[in-house]
Amino acid sequence: MAKARYRWLVWILICIALVSGCSAPVDSPTPQPTEVPTVTVVQPPTATPLPLPSPSATQVLPAVTPTVRIVHIATPGEPGESLESQILDVDSSAYANSKRAAGGDNFDNGEFERPFNAGSMDRYSADLDIVQAGLRRSGDWITVTIHLSGTPKGTLLSGSYGVEIDIDADGRGDFLVVARKPGLIWSVNDVSIWRDANHDVGGRIAIKADGTNTGDGFELQLFDSGKGYDTDAAWARVNPNDFRSVQISFKKAVIDNDKAFLWNAWAAEKIQPSLFDYNDHFTLAEAGSPIPAQDKAYPLNQLANVDNTCRWAVGFTPTGAEPGLCPLTIDPYAGNSESYIHGLVWYDRNGNLYQDPGEPGFENMELILAEGACGTGGKIQVSVITAINGTYEIRGMKGGNYCIHVVGPLPPGVSPVKGTGQLTILLKTGGEVKANFPFALSNP
Repeated sequence: MAKARYRWLVWILICIALVSGCSAPVDSPTPQPTEVPTVTVVQPPTATPLPLPSPSATQVLPAVTPTVRIVHIATPGEPGESLESQILDVDSSAYANSKRAAGGDNFDNGEFERPFNAGSMDRYSADLDIVQAGLRRSGDWITVTIHLSGTPKGTLLSGSYGVEIDIDADGRGDFLVVARKPGLIWSVNDVSIWRDANHDVGGRIAIKADGTNTGDGFELQLFDSGKGYDTDAAWARVNPNDFRSVQISFKKAVIDNDKAFLWNAWAAEKIQPSLFDYNDHFTLAEAGSPIPAQDKAYPLNQLANVDNTCRWAVGFTPTGAEPGLCPLTIDPYAGNSESYIHGLVWYDRNGNLYQDPGEPGFENMELILAEGACGTGGKIQVSVITAINGTYEIRGMKGGNYCIHVVGPLPPGVSPVKGTGQLTILLKTGGEVKANFPFALSNP
């Protein structure tokens, strides 16, 4: 009995244990904390903030200049063969070693023969010494060819060359076309056109030296290397047929299509439009002289390396009274049955155009006679040498217009009393013409 009671007791205890195990909550195991990896955060470097423009400030960007391409429509082409007008000038090359001009320099009349450097006059520039100039008109163009005595050794013409136009023949230039260091082909580079808009060229008295003048010369520039009212207005080149000459071509419209005018040519190391006329901006002492006999002014000073020509007419017959005109003499009269030209080349000491007692003639002076009036470029017909008393004569010529020109050699220190030693004559058939050439020392 006791064993049975113990056995029930054991079963009761086991049941109680089982019931307690089933109804009691089950404790979950405490989770171990997860180990988090260490992360290092790297801060980026702090940037210095850019300054913001002030709201009131205006940001100015650099100006961009657009490139303007000059388009050319018209070029001069080849000038015609015939000359409408021609001017002869003194050639000083034979006198270069003597450091003097051959003649043709008359400062008071605005005639310059100065292809030498200032001071020592030991550098003669053949490419600044004009010997002749010719003008042609064809189509829309006026072309001037300026012939120089020579070219610099090994290079092309290196100076500045110009054409001055006097449209109303009053001795005051109205237009000036300048070309500097021309190349071998037609180009507008370094070509300029100037106008005297305020009419002060020539100073108080046209052509004549006025002393010191404050005028501004050719003050209005109309054209500069293709820039202007007409990109094709003026061109220049070295003459492809003669490297000793330069050709300047400009449209007739440049001079307002005037059909009658006076013109002359210039050559200089640098043509300065603002100083026209030169003899109004310098005194003779300031300018200097290329003539040794002008001992108070010789040698050249501030006005050096420059040459120009006298003026000639285009489109009308000159009377001889036009200021700056090349000498014009028409003195025909009936005489021998044979046409006869004669005259005298002499030292006119007092410049009165008459041979006074004691004024000697110049012997061995060469003169040439060409067809047509001076300035027309006629063919040379004959040359003659003066006798011991300075006289000459030419016989047997048919009637017509001729140009007679004194070539030289000119005696030291003298220049023509008027002009450059050329005269236009009209010889009638069976008639006689007397053409005299007075020379004198230039007075300082």
